[in-house]
Amino acid sequence: VMTQESLSRDRDATLSQLAEFAGNQRWQGLNTAADKGGVGVSYPQGVAGVLRRINHWQASTLNPQPPIAIATTPGGLYRVAGYLARRGPLSGLFARATPVNDYVLATFAGRFAESNRALAAQVPGLDLTGYDGIG
Repeated sequence: VMTQESLSRDRDATLSQLAEFAGNQRWQGLNTAADKGGVGVSYPQGVAGVLRRINHWQASTLNPQPPIAIATTPGGLYRVAGYLARRGPLSGLFARATPVNDYVLATFAGRFAESNRALAAQVPGLDLTGYDGIG
């Protein structure tokens, strides 16, 4: 068991621990291409509402016939809006907004404290500091 935070903090060390646990003696660490990051990085949370609405107007596998197809996913207006949210004039505003985190905290605060304590007790070395008041 490992947390997303441990991967973010030190991806190579966390994956090395996983390889050791699994008995993978061939693991030599991440290659330089994998360590560059940026692949699959999400757009800022602050633009999520805009992007969800754009999805209603783009043709995709899940929405093959929108009312008015202004683009096709992936790409089009969705990608332009995401690009502007990262680099455009409003990027600072979108970067500071955290509606997804706010919703998750409001909805699930304290709900998993007991199970997280039980998990931490079962997995030596697992750092769950910050999860539902643990630590």
